[in-house]
Amino acid sequence: MKTFWLRFAALCMVLWFGLRAALALSLPAQSAGDRLVGMGLGLGSDLQALALLGGLLAVGFLLTGRRLAILWLALAVAFFALMFATDALYWVEFQTRVGRVALHYIVYFREVVQFAHEQIHLAYYVPPALALAWLAARWMGRWLPSTFTPAHRLGFLGWLTAAALVLAFGQAWPTGHSRPLNQLASNGYLEMLFAARVDLAAWDGVYWGCGTAGETAADGGAPCAADDGLEAMKGAASGAGASASHSQDLGGVPTPNPGAGEFRHLLLVIEESMGGENWRDPQRRRKYMPQLAALAQRGLYFDSVYATGSRTIRGLEAILNGYPPLPGKALSQRQGFERAPSLPRVLGNAGFHTVFVYAGWPNFTNFFNYWRGIGFQEMLQRKDFAERKAELVMRQEQEGCEDCWFETSWGAADE
Repeated sequence: MKTFWLRFAALCMVLWFGLRAALALSLPAQSAGDRLVGMGLGLGSDLQALALLGGLLAVGFLLTGRRLAILWLALAVAFFALMFATDALYWVEFQTRVGRVALHYIVYFREVVQFAHEQIHLAYYVPPALALAWLAARWMGRWLPSTFTPAHRLGFLGWLTAAALVLAFGQAWPTGHSRPLNQLASNGYLEMLFAARVDLAAWDGVYWGCGTAGETAADGGAPCAADDGLEAMKGAASGAGASASHSQDLGGVPTPNPGAGEFRHLLLVIEESMGGENWRDPQRRRKYMPQLAALAQRGLYFDSVYATGSRTIRGLEAILNGYPPLPGKALSQRQGFERAPSLPRVLGNAGFHTVFVYAGWPNFTNFFNYWRGIGFQEMLQRKDFAERKAELVMRQEQEGCEDCWFETSWGAADE
């Protein structure tokens, strides 16, 4: 059994070291010395992850015995491969390890699986991946003894003890104030463990939010009238109670009057993951976003408005509610988000009919409930684009236009 544990540990540590070395090379802005420190501290993180994996194997070996040990080993190999691949993919996408964002999205398991299938045809990879995991387990199974003796079972308890200590106290050692270097020194196992330990609800009430009637700013938030978000925000910022007036001060912008024949449309385009370089470069802009570029030329273009966030919903709350990304849960997951100040409610009170057009899955990350709660009067989703899809698919067949129509879990072709 000693041979199995030594070879298993060596295999895991070598693979993790190779992944961390590749990630370190993707941080050219960091000095070589800082990256070496991150690599060194990362060994400690990987030893903790090894204890967790060893504990997982020990549980299976104790429960199933030698007869089903290969099957349990195959499941552990599949889990290792999943975490390894996800860690790498998250680094490419977010320059971070897999962690809280994964826990957030796993709540929407059906949508995540659908997205993965549409983007990378996940269903085609699962059977061969499981087959490879089984073959790897059969190969590693040769290192196992023919039977598990009492001494072996005592060793399993040792692994369980190590895993329990990591579960209780394990954490990555920070390199300093650099997030990329701290993430380099960590791994997905410890980041997921940290995310599971920390209760984000503890941040509720730390900063101002809309309270219920009778609360004051000192109680955790001045009350917001359900249809008067702008005035409530002003009242809370000044330390006074929210105004109950329904008249909106839009900063000198004339209130639309449909009866006067001068009703203008206000179009707010929220673009994500397109890449700023595609918009800043005029040639790329004309190639990839011709319609959006035309709108920017004809309309009033604000080039210094930003909404930061680690994922879609955190950017949306900045745009639609005026909150920067705050510690804790997203606004859409908080109790009472309907009472928060909101742009659609202000526009609705000014005479606009507010519509949110989204060609993705309707309630991914609680989207539709969130949009409805903050004041959007109408919402369009993926299935509402059937006629446009048929039109563009026909054009694609007639003109041989490969990009006339496409759709993903996040949306549909809009150019």
